[in-house]
Amino acid sequence: MVSGLDPLTRCTTKVIWRTDQKSTGGDRPVCCKLPAQVHLGQVIGKDLITAQLRPDPRVFDWGRRGRLRYADALARAIERDGPFVATMDIQSCHQSVDPDALYRLNVLPPELIRWSIDHRNLRFRQLQSEKLTRMHTLPLKPTGPRGLLQGGSASSALLTALIGHSVTAVRQAYCQNYSDNFVLVGRTPAVVQQAAGELARIVAECRAGRLEFHPYQVVDARDGFEQLGFHFQLIGDRVRVSPSTGNLNRMMKRIEERIASADDSDLALGPASFLAEEAVAYRVLADIDFSEVEEAVEQIWQDEVERRPDLW
Repeated sequence: MVSGLDPLTRCTTKVIWRTDQKSTGGDRPVCCKLPAQVHLGQVIGKDLITAQLRPDPRVFDWGRRGRLRYADALARAIERDGPFVATMDIQSCHQSVDPDALYRLNVLPPELIRWSIDHRNLRFRQLQSEKLTRMHTLPLKPTGPRGLLQGGSASSALLTALIGHSVTAVRQAYCQNYSDNFVLVGRTPAVVQQAAGELARIVAECRAGRLEFHPYQVVDARDGFEQLGFHFQLIGDRVRVSPSTGNLNRMMKRIEERIASADDSDLALGPASFLAEEAVAYRVLADIDFSEVEEAVEQIWQDEVERRPDLW
C-alpha cells in the first residue's frame, strides 16, 4: 500500500463520516472510513508527534496513560487538594481547531498535514443510510468534519500538542486533562472558581485558536459528581470511584442479557462470575466500587435460577 501512495499528491477519494450523539447533548461528526493515503498519513503523523512530545504527567489522553489512570489520579487529587471540583468541557473542540495552527506547531511536515490532516484539502461524504434517516428527524443538515478529524489517528496527539500545556499554566488549583476535558480541584469554591476563570482565558488564547468551555459549576466532591464515565464521591478521607449512572445502566443490561442466555453450567457459577466479566474493563482501578450493582446482579441471577427449576 505504501509503495503505491504519493504523499505529495492530493487525495481525491472521499472520507466517509457519520454523526455520533454526545452525552452532553448534540452530536459530533466522526470519520469512520479514511482513504488509504489519509489513513497512512494520520498514522505517520501520530508516530511523529509521540516521538517528539512528552506531555505533562497531568495530561492523560496519551499512550500508556488513558482514562482509567485519569480516574485514579483525579481520586488522589481530590483526597489531597479537594474537596471542591470543577469539570470543564470545551465546546465543539475538535471542530473549532484552526487548521492553520497545525502548520504553526512545526511538528509535522507541511505536505503530510496538507494531504492527510487539513480538512480543507480533503473531500467528505456522509454515510448515506444515516443521512436518509436524519433527513426525517432533523430540520437541519449536520455540519461535516472540520478542524481536527475525529476518528483520525493523529487527532488526539495533535490536540494534546495544541492544548495539553494548559494544565501547567493554571496556578490557583490542581488541574488535569483528558482530550477536551479538564478538571480543577481546590480547597474552597472561590479557589476553584478563580482557577476556572484562569483556565478559560488560557484556552481562549491557546495555539489551537479561540476555544470556549461549556457552562460549568463548582461542586463539592462529598456530594458526588460524574466525569468521563466515572462517578466520584469523597467519603471521609477517601474517594469512592464507581461507574457513572449511564455506564451502570449499560452494564446491568448486558449482565441481564448474559444471565438470560447462559447455559446451566455457566449459570451455576453464580452471580459474581457475570459481574467479573464487566469488571475486567476497569482492571487498572483495583479499588473501584461495584457495590451498587452487586445486589442487583444477585437478584437477577436468583430470578433466573428460580425460572429454571431443574438447574440444581
